[in-house]
Amino acid sequence: MTWFPMVLLSAMMVGLTAPPVAAQATTESAEQVWAVWSVYFEPGSAEITPVSAERLDQIAGASRAQAGRGLSIIGHADPLTEADVAEALSQQRAESVRIHLIALGIDPAMLTARGAGDRYPLTTDGSDAAMNRRVQIESQ
Repeated sequence: MTWFPMVLLSAMMVGLTAPPVAAQATTESAEQVWAVWSVYFEPGSAEITPVSAERLDQIAGASRAQAGRGLSIIGHADPLTEADVAEALSQQRAESVRIHLIALGIDPAMLTARGAGDRYPLTTDGSDAAMNRRVQIESQ
């Protein structure tokens, strides 16, 4: 069985605890997931922070090294946000990351962006809602 490394970028950089996630994806799933947990956003914002921009620079470099593979960008919002607002905000976050990656030289045709609203929270007890304001990037 061949394993692809998962790039888990530390949330500790922004003072958050990294969520528990699997460390690898297999070729059996035919998918490599880059979990970009450190691409966090302020409440109600889709603006990329300087720390997040650094992480996206790393993702862009890895993407260029795997030419021909597309990236699916999935934005998320915290469940404390109203559902209709969460849906729009998660899409804006995904688009913000997509535009940033294009500016770094990634072919727009290789990028898709969609919002997942608040449907896939990492935490649901409200104690660390910031972990849910994120973008996840999957290699296609």
